[in-house]
This record gives sequence, C-alpha cells and structure tokens, in this order.
Amino acid sequence: MAAGVAVLLLTIPVVHFVGGPLGPFLGALAMSMRTPCGGRGIVVLGAVLGLTESFAVGTGIAAMRALSSGSHALPEWAAWLLEPSSTAIVVGGAWAYATSLGVMGAAVGRALRPCPA
Repeated sequence: MAAGVAVLLLTIPVVHFVGGPLGPFLGALAMSMRTPCGGRGIVVLGAVLGLTESFAVGTGIAAMRALSSGSHALPEWAAWLLEPSSTAIVVGGAWAYATSLGVMGAAVGRALRPCPA
C-alpha cells in the first residue's frame, strides 16, 4: 500500500512535483496510521518500501539496457547509467532514499496514531 501511494502521487499532474520526492514518506505515513506497528514494524515497513522502490528503479534500468541495444543507443549523456557500477550506485541510492523516508514516515504515523486507552 505504501508503494502504491508513492506511485499514485507520481501520476497526478501538478501534485507530482511535491508528491514524487515525498512519496515514500507519505506512503509510509498512510500505511502506519492504518496498521498497529511498533519499533520493529516501523523499520520493516521502511525496508520493504525501500526494496520495492529500488526494484522498480532496477527494472527501469534493465528495460533501458534491453531497449538500447543495436541502433537504438542511448544518448551520450545517459550512457553512463548502463555501466554496472553506475547501476549499483543508482539502485543503492534509491534504496537508501526510500528506506530512510519510509522509516521517517512510519515513525511520524506511529506518533500521530491515537493510542487506545
């Protein structure tokens, strides 16, 4: 659900300027407000969100690699992305970014959720 919220925010035309970069935070916030999660659940939610987003980035790079062979080569400014070390750095950066924002969003959602008396 958290990754779905993050992707949904990218599809709305004007909202994607703010919702795109903050998508993992807002998705984890929405998810943690609906589920009872403690400290371990917050970390697990952030890690799963990070893995989901980095998988999506890796899949996009793999598709670019598959489609750019032959006569459909990438422009020179984008060719660096197809190097294995560059791909690992980009996917790792996407994982770190989405995981950190996911953990922060889940922690905020946990703090905002009313506790039963």
